[in-house]
Amino acid sequence: MRSMEAKKILIISQLYFPDTFGGSERVVAEHARLLAARGHQVVVLVHRDRADLPAEETIDGVRVIRYGRPLLRKLIGKSFVDLLAVPKAFEALLTEWLPDAVILHHPFPGAGYFRSAYSRAFPAVYLFHASVYKELQLDRKFGSISRSLLGKIIGIFGAPLQLAITKANEHRALSRSERILTLSRFSVQLLGETYPDVAGKAQEIPGGVDLVAFAPRPSRRALRIHLGIPEDADVIFSVRRLVPRMGLPLLIDACIAARQKNPKLICLIGGSGPDEAKLKNLIRQKKAEHVVRLIGSIPVGRLADFYGAADLYVLPTIAYEGLGLTTLEALASGLPVVGTPVGATPEILGPINPAYVADAVDTASLARAMSAFLALPEAERVNRRTAVRRYAEEHWRWERSVEALEAVLAQLPPPRV
Repeated sequence: MRSMEAKKILIISQLYFPDTFGGSERVVAEHARLLAARGHQVVVLVHRDRADLPAEETIDGVRVIRYGRPLLRKLIGKSFVDLLAVPKAFEALLTEWLPDAVILHHPFPGAGYFRSAYSRAFPAVYLFHASVYKELQLDRKFGSISRSLLGKIIGIFGAPLQLAITKANEHRALSRSERILTLSRFSVQLLGETYPDVAGKAQEIPGGVDLVAFAPRPSRRALRIHLGIPEDADVIFSVRRLVPRMGLPLLIDACIAARQKNPKLICLIGGSGPDEAKLKNLIRQKKAEHVVRLIGSIPVGRLADFYGAADLYVLPTIAYEGLGLTTLEALASGLPVVGTPVGATPEILGPINPAYVADAVDTASLARAMSAFLALPEAERVNRRTAVRRYAEEHWRWERSVEALEAVLAQLPPPRV
């Protein structure tokens, strides 16, 4: 199905699913896949995350071209590879294929694109998932630093320089783009607060979720047996990148507090990241191994099983939740969600039930919201599961997101070639 004239669309991104498994890369991949399915020619330029990934392949009708060298990334980091490699990859592509429009994701690939003199000829939109500059500020506050050699050197000896480089490149990508798209009202607000000179370009489009991959499972009991989860437990589930802004210490404390009134409560936390050792130590220090388990990275293909086995999903973010794709996946799976009043979470959960949004970002408030749901009788829990699935079906189809994206692309000026 196609609702507009077919275009040649170039997408440039630092991340792409299935190369990596976070939220923004799945947004990129879903947009690319559905644009191709609607008749557009779609090419993706993406950072080559691992040496075993081919330099080029076709995935779901999308031509994927990977730039950069993984060894160089370890030395200077993804961001600097993006600045150096994106212009070369873009200009190499122009020798055989000219896009009608360009969609940029993430600041350093976006800034890299605009380093090419040829970028002036093609209209570009930028999808603002989050402010990497603001997130880096928060990481610095909690002591997290880059994993690349150059990043560690800059981070240790020149934190202000690292922040300045990030902010300058994020602003460059935003200011040079024709339009800036966001997936939430919160992101529009954050954009205006961080870069007020470009806020007038902002336009919100809806996010989405795969309603087929994430759907209610027929037997919670069978899933729990398969996953090794106690059948009679009240299961809290969360899957997050293990970094400070995700609020996992808050979740651990809230689960310990809620467990005092509900001895059946257990908490499963999936994901990986630089804070893994800190979180394991925190759980040991609080003698909470019987309450909270870190279960590591979960392949996307198995996520739906955990959503199906759990009683409640919790999003404990403490800062900058631009959308919360896992929130949408849980809802689509028929799993109610409780979250902190941070970022876009109230936009998603408030319309379903205000009680799903904790009163504040603190242990007592989150524990109270979790406990209130787990105190419901089973019949009411079943009603809630049905309601959240229906809400996802009515409001969070990827097709709505791509239709809105197409409408933006249709308004762009033609290439100047």
